[in-house]
Amino acid sequence: PPAAQGSWVSLPDERVDVDTFPILPAIISQLKARGITQFTSIQSGTFEPVLSGRDILARSRTGTGKTLAFALPIVESIGRASTGRAAPSQPLAIVLVPTRELARQVAAEFELVAKPYGLQTISVYGGAPMGPQVRDLRRGVHIVIGTPGRILDHISGGTLDLSAIKHAVLDEADEMLDMGFADDVATILESAPPAGSRQMLLFSATTPPFIQKLVRQHMVDEMQLDAIGQNDGPKTSTSVQHFAVLAPERTEHRAAVLRDVLTVHGRGAKRVIVFTETKRDCDELVTGKQLGTLSAAALHGDVQQQQRETTMRNFREGKFTVLVATDVAARGIDVSGVDLVISYHVPASTESYVHRSGRTGRAGASGSVVSLVDWTEKRRLASFDGQLNTRIRPLAEDSSTWLPRSQAESEGEGGVGGNTVPERAPLGMEKDKAKGGDGEGSKPDWGQA
Repeated sequence: PPAAQGSWVSLPDERVDVDTFPILPAIISQLKARGITQFTSIQSGTFEPVLSGRDILARSRTGTGKTLAFALPIVESIGRASTGRAAPSQPLAIVLVPTRELARQVAAEFELVAKPYGLQTISVYGGAPMGPQVRDLRRGVHIVIGTPGRILDHISGGTLDLSAIKHAVLDEADEMLDMGFADDVATILESAPPAGSRQMLLFSATTPPFIQKLVRQHMVDEMQLDAIGQNDGPKTSTSVQHFAVLAPERTEHRAAVLRDVLTVHGRGAKRVIVFTETKRDCDELVTGKQLGTLSAAALHGDVQQQQRETTMRNFREGKFTVLVATDVAARGIDVSGVDLVISYHVPASTESYVHRSGRTGRAGASGSVVSLVDWTEKRRLASFDGQLNTRIRPLAEDSSTWLPRSQAESEGEGGVGGNTVPERAPLGMEKDKAKGGDGEGSKPDWGQA
């Protein structure tokens, strides 16, 4: 039975056949055509509560199918009651997402399951022409997926009326609010029916305090569903291995470490994402010679929308190997087959680390995460190691610290050494060692090397 308001209901970590759910057979056929024959814990656990109309706060590891967890029951709810085409400019469901890429991805998931019911969907986001969006909204759509800024543009322009909204969803809510969209989200929700008159669904990988505040302000008798484990803190996928290598602060030397990591540990990788803190680092890594002969492309806020879409399409199709991206541009990106994620600098928060890590190891696939960390960042990464309930190991198998021997020998002279990253098997292929492995007594030395 549902727990009392404010307490988490733990969802069992198990998969359930899609045939056992009261879903339109044509939708089940669509799912099976995509290779989806079982629902993950978050998908199966949220279906009935969302379908029943409850306000929901749900958290799960990245890569476990949160989008389908709310798309399916919303489509079923609207589809069963639908009498035909939607009213002009008055959708029945709105989904807010932090980035343009995520808007497109969520819209694609909705279209997959909405088509059998004949429901119309649209994604709206900045950087795309307003004209086609205005035309489609005025024709009438049942479900709108969009970024807060563009949603507000349509509301203020009179082309989007939220008075008929039955379902409001915040996807990647922690990232959206962390990016500074809190006021925009509040304004949008105030344009919709009040709490209790519409359903509110909040899906997130993490639930920091500002998420709890949002729940208090915009939900009524919410049900909190947990597919992570309420006492374990934010977690990454259990199929992902985590590593760190000490790198110099100086850009040219740090780039050399990155190149070594990619050369040695990216062997055989089909897709790699490198996260940078700034657009400048992103561009310099791609346009300079730091990555050697590896094919790479940049993704950040200054890249025009048409080029962003081309870049993501080419990355999915394997036309280049390394996507170098800023956090803001890459949040929510869902690309299968990402083998390796590298943080050029340690991210500012545990939540950012969780989301970066979530770009690999999706849907149970294996993956690896490597953080380049300098002396000023060690304490922050050490805190992640404790909070995530996972092991961030030194990249060198025979090292008790993050600092490779060759780098330690030359660091005092300002260099990084000739063989910064020791030769070893590609990431994801390591075997646990009886000695020097990742047992209880082998925690890396977080102090001086």
